[in-house]
Amino acid sequence: MPAAPHHTGLAGPNAAEAAAGLLRNLAYGSDGRKTSLSLTPGIIDGLVALLQPSRAGYTAVALAASVLTNLASGDEQRLSTVAETPHCLEYLVALLDPLYGGTGAAEAAACCLANLVARSEPRQLLLAETPNALPALAGLLDPFIAGKGAAMGAALAIRSMASINMQLQAQVMETPGVIESLVGLLDVNAAGPGTAGAAAAALSNLACSSKACTEAIAALPGAVSGLVGLLDVAVAGSSAAEAAAGALTNLASGSEERKALIVNTPGMGQRSVLQVGEAPRQKVAAFFVIMSMRTLMNSLQSSCSS
Repeated sequence: MPAAPHHTGLAGPNAAEAAAGLLRNLAYGSDGRKTSLSLTPGIIDGLVALLQPSRAGYTAVALAASVLTNLASGDEQRLSTVAETPHCLEYLVALLDPLYGGTGAAEAAACCLANLVARSEPRQLLLAETPNALPALAGLLDPFIAGKGAAMGAALAIRSMASINMQLQAQVMETPGVIESLVGLLDVNAAGPGTAGAAAAALSNLACSSKACTEAIAALPGAVSGLVGLLDVAVAGSSAAEAAAGALTNLASGSEERKALIVNTPGMGQRSVLQVGEAPRQKVAAFFVIMSMRTLMNSLQSSCSS
């Protein structure tokens, strides 16, 4: 009986694509299968090795990134295993450039990074230490670059990067184009409700990081009006409305001038708490109560002084 052939290195592009496609299907849905795959020796290392277009081809790269995105969800051990695999973050960041690995790989890489850094300061710091990570994410905050899915993944990753660590919040604010691009994503028609909501959530986190951040966001043309527009759940959905309400609440904090800017924004008076679904109603209602009481107090003070 002849000995089985011994293979070294990566298989050809067709075989790599087929293998990555099979793993993507296996890693979809079932948490048990995800765990089994992540514990199989060589699976994650092999997937990371496929994240190089010059070795595997665009389709195989996008499929491998999609598998890693599925594995990087739910279980903390799986998330840590993926993030700490040598070269994983480095290769994913490189794929954020759609000219390098294609738009499909850019979207999958952005979504994978968003999963990895969600609710984990250590992994957020690990990504921040990866060269070019924040500028590359910022470069995807335009749905016309690599699509709405890539823009949403990038916005979700930036939202997480700006959620806990003050140093990371400062790094995000200092990344050229981030705030302007997030404000641009508040346009539901151009970005879609999910992406607009992710952008609003990122701005909400940044708006409570420092006075300078808050003032910089409020001063940007379209920031406040874009957030006010998202308060209509019929247009943006309940998640985006809740994120927008949180961002506006943070922007209004500690400044009468910013409160007045928000209250006087066209369309603000037309927004009703009744427009908002159950999930964000409490946050939106609290925002409107704060704004209404502040406006009433200002009006009474003006009447008393006249």
